[in-house]
Amino acid sequence: MALPSQLIQKHCLTAVEPAEHLEQLMGTIGSKNFFFGTDCPHPEFQRYHNTAAAILDRPGLSREDKDNILGNNIALLAAGLSVGCLISLRFYRD
Repeated sequence: MALPSQLIQKHCLTAVEPAEHLEQLMGTIGSKNFFFGTDCPHPEFQRYHNTAAAILDRPGLSREDKDNILGNNIALLAAGLSVGCLISLRFYRD
């Protein structure tokens, strides 16, 4: 039987924010399953500005972890999507 961390590694891509325990997540699961999220326009975004700098300034994350969270993982996902999926995502976003 697979461990929960193994299932996450195989099936999930999840947004994370600087306020989360990123070092623990990376240590347990790795950085290939996470991407940067702000949770905007939720009210907590008004009080705590989630910025890419807050990820870059984390001393407990490797350069690879930071690169994956801040763009590599989403770029890999987008590269694997078909043109039809990308068009659908664009209309959803607009």
